[in-house]
Amino acid sequence: NSGAGGQGGEPGGWPPYNTLWYRFVAPSNGTLSLNTCGGTSNFDTTIQVYTGTTVGGLTSIGGNDDFCGLQSSLSVVVTSGTTYRIQIDGYGSSTGNFTLAYSFAASPPILVVTPGAFFAASGNVGGPFLTATPPSGQYTIQNTGGGTLNWTAAGPTFLNFSAASGSLASGASTTITASVNTGSALANTAGTHTGTITFGGNGGSTFRSATLTVTDNVAPVIAGTLTN
Repeated sequence: NSGAGGQGGEPGGWPPYNTLWYRFVAPSNGTLSLNTCGGTSNFDTTIQVYTGTTVGGLTSIGGNDDFCGLQSSLSVVVTSGTTYRIQIDGYGSSTGNFTLAYSFAASPPILVVTPGAFFAASGNVGGPFLTATPPSGQYTIQNTGGGTLNWTAAGPTFLNFSAASGSLASGASTTITASVNTGSALANTAGTHTGTITFGGNGGSTFRSATLTVTDNVAPVIAGTLTN
């Protein structure tokens, strides 16, 4: 950073500045680790990490000085798609050579399913069957963690799903529809049938109860011989 300068409004702790800047765009939710501790840095370094799009409008999310001797190291939690500004400077305006090392670790995928409502439908033998409320027939599956979420959906035999499996990147979501399988034995058997919808994968599991009420609406037929 010998010969490096600063900009008007630039944040930091030790003006006048001799700063170099880097940009990191998070590929997913996770942790970004930075350090100048590799042994090739020959002055007292500092590291600051910011978010923002203008020099005068940056927000600090972490910084360090002297983690390993006179060198610096820190880790910050980052969000998928967000741009982070990394500032390297010298304590007390010191200058020299440095090596910046970085690594990124994606957080594990996290499965989130909405709504929390159970599935409920009713109708006559063989259908048609109506859900109790419109949202109970649709579920949104989201990956609120990092990495790739591989998910599956399964339920009782009286249900069909518009999709039974899929993959979601960090922050992505998809909506599937659960509907009554009118050809199933239970959909053609009068009574109240219950089961469990299971959403699972490498981001955990969550469950929703399911109920199908089938009404026998076939009128009885009386047959016999007319007598006195």
